[in-house]
Amino acid sequence: MYTYFTIEDVNVETALEAVDVKVLGDELLSSASEPKLRKRNLSISDETSIAVSRRKKIPIVTGDSDLAYDAKRMGVTVIW
Repeated sequence: MYTYFTIEDVNVETALEAVDVKVLGDELLSSASEPKLRKRNLSISDETSIAVSRRKKIPIVTGDSDLAYDAKRMGVTVIW
């Protein structure tokens, strides 16, 4: 059997980084060229996913357009 995912513990440092991701991510979305993205905000799971991906230097697998938009602009590789 193959394992494709792991569960990550979120420590204080990652939680604080997620807060920074939230602020920057919402700013990026509000200035996006696509009108539908300008109305969006990152969820707590989106911001935490980006923070963990940056910290671990791993890609994000998502079909979520606002998550993908912000992740790419923050240097995270997005698959899908």
